[in-house]
Amino acid sequence: MFTSNKILGVSSSGVRTAPPPKSQVTGKRNGLFADVGGMHSTSTNLTMQSQYNYTMTGILPADPRNTDSSSLALFYRDCYLLDSTAGSSVDIQSVFPFSDWELRGLEETELIPFNSTLERLNLRQMMPELSIAYLVDGFFCGSLIYDAKARAFIDTLIHDALQCSVVPSPFYNIDPAITVNVAATVQAFMASHSTYAKKYMRSMPQDFVRTLKEGSFTLDPVTTMFIARRGLTDRAYTSYLHRVLPMYLIEKTMFRGTLVEATKRQRATTHLQAGDETWTPTSEELTSLVQMFQASEADPLGGWVATRNAVQVQDIRAAGDFFKWTDMADIMVAYKLRALGISEALLSGDASFASAESAYSTFLETCNGYRSHLTSQVFYRRVFPLIAVTNGLFKDKAKAKATQNPLDFLFNANNSGNLKMPQLIWHKGLEAKQEDTMFDMLDKASDKGVPIPMKMWMAAANIDKDTLLRDLSTDKDLTLALNKLKGETEQQRPDGEEGEEDSDFDAEVNAQVHHLTTASLGAGYSRSPGLGSREFHHHDLFTLGKTGQKQHVYNQEAKKRDLNAKIVKIAMRAQKDPNYRAELRNRNIATKGTAVLKPL
Repeated sequence: MFTSNKILGVSSSGVRTAPPPKSQVTGKRNGLFADVGGMHSTSTNLTMQSQYNYTMTGILPADPRNTDSSSLALFYRDCYLLDSTAGSSVDIQSVFPFSDWELRGLEETELIPFNSTLERLNLRQMMPELSIAYLVDGFFCGSLIYDAKARAFIDTLIHDALQCSVVPSPFYNIDPAITVNVAATVQAFMASHSTYAKKYMRSMPQDFVRTLKEGSFTLDPVTTMFIARRGLTDRAYTSYLHRVLPMYLIEKTMFRGTLVEATKRQRATTHLQAGDETWTPTSEELTSLVQMFQASEADPLGGWVATRNAVQVQDIRAAGDFFKWTDMADIMVAYKLRALGISEALLSGDASFASAESAYSTFLETCNGYRSHLTSQVFYRRVFPLIAVTNGLFKDKAKAKATQNPLDFLFNANNSGNLKMPQLIWHKGLEAKQEDTMFDMLDKASDKGVPIPMKMWMAAANIDKDTLLRDLSTDKDLTLALNKLKGETEQQRPDGEEGEEDSDFDAEVNAQVHHLTTASLGAGYSRSPGLGSREFHHHDLFTLGKTGQKQHVYNQEAKKRDLNAKIVKIAMRAQKDPNYRAELRNRNIATKGTAVLKPL
C-alpha cells in the first residue's frame, strides 16, 4: 500500500511522484542529442519505473512517513537490555545527573506541602527510572492519583509505553491525546487476593478504581505526567536509541550467526584421503577409517590410530574460520557512540589533556542541560502547579477566584504565572571547571575598580537571595545557642595545669602569628585581634634590599594569599603537635625572653 506522494523516480526535471504516462513504454529508447564543438553525438537512455527505498525499507517498519514508532518499541528495549554500549549510555545519563535536592524561594510554611508531596510521590527514586523510559521508549507517561479528602497526591500510576496510543497535538502547549489500555500487571494487582493489595486499593479514590476497571480510558491532560522526547515536528516522541538501530541490526545478525557457527563447529574439519595404485578402499573401509578417527577424538587419554601407508590426514576449515561477531564488535562501538552523541575521547582516554578536558566539559554541559529539561518538565510544569493549586498558593487570589475548578485553572498555561512555586536546587553541581573561576574573575575585576553588584556576587557563589535572608533571620538564635553551649563546655573544663597550658598555647599561637604578620607586612597593630577576624593582607608587602631600602613585591594578591596559607598551616600544626608547641615556647624564650608575648 503506497501513498499518493510516493517517490517513484528521479529525473533531470525533478522528483517524480506519479506513474509515467501510458505512452511511455518501459524499455523504450529515447534519443538524447548533444552538439559539442560542431560534433553531433547520440546516446540512449533506458526509462524504467523505479521505487525509492529509504534506509530501513523492507527491513523495519521505520519508513519516515510512518510517524507512529510504537512498533519499534520492542527493538528499543531489546537494544537497551542487551547492547552494552547503548544500555550503558542510557544508564549513565539517567543516574549521573540526579542527586538530592532542596526547595527554596518560599516561606517555610509554604514549602511544607511541596516537600511532603515530593516525599510521598518518591520522585527522588523515580527520576532515574523516568529518565530511562524517556530515553528508551521516547516518553514517560504516568497519572498522578489525587485524594480529594486528604487534598494531596498519594501515588503515581506508571503506564507502559506499549499500552499507550499517542495522537500528536498540532499545538505546542497542549499535550497529545493519550488512550491507555490497562496493563495485565495492573489488572492482576487489582484482582489479587493479597491482604496488602486489597488494603491499598481501598485507600485509592474509588473514582480512579472504577476507571481502571473499565480496561481502557483517555488520560486527563492536567494530572498526567507525559514527558516526551521531541525531535521532528511530525511525531509526538522519538527514542534516543533510534539512530542506533542500523548498527544494532548488523550486530544482532552477526551475533546470531556466531552462535550458530560456534554450536556446529567446535573444531576443524578433518579430511581423510585413502588409496593408491595397489589399494582402492571400499565404502566400508572408508567408514571404518572415519569411525576410528572419531573414536580417537573422544579418548580423554589420547587416541592411537593405525592405518596403512596410503592414508593421508589433513585438517581443513579451522574452527574459527568464519565471519564472527567479535570481528566487528569493536568497530561498532565508535559508530554507536557517534549515534548517541557521546564523545569517544572521554570514554577511551586516548586523547590529550586539552581534548579530554573539552570532552569532559561538553559532557557536563550536556548532562546539565538534560537535567534542567527534565526538571522543568516534571516539576515546574507538572507537579508544582498541581500542588500550588490544591493548596491555594496564589500570588493574586482575586484572579484565581474567577476559576473555581482547579483543572480549568491549569488548563490555561498562562495561569501558572499566578502560582507560588519554589525553586528546586540540586545538590550535585554539573558546571564545568572553567565556570568555577567566575568568582575569581569578578574578584580581579573588583580589584581594578570595576563595580560589581551584590546580585552578581551571589550568583557567582551560587547563593539564593531568599534563602540567605531567611537563614540570616534565624542566625541570631543559632548564635545564642552555640555561645550558650560553648560557655557550658568551658565551665566543665577542670582548672589546673592543663588549662594554663592551653591558655599559654593560645597566647603563643597568637604571638607567633602576629610576629609573622608584622614582620612580613612591615607594620604593627594598635591591638591584636583574634585569628579569625584578622585582616592579614591589609598593607602592601615589601622586601629589604642589600642597601636596606624597601622593594615592592610584584603580584601582591598572590603573595598575600601565600602568606595567609603559611600562617594557617603554622597555627594548625601548633594545635595538633605538642612538640611543636614546646619548640615555639623555647624559641620565644630564647629570642624574646618570655614564653608568652604581649600583644602589640
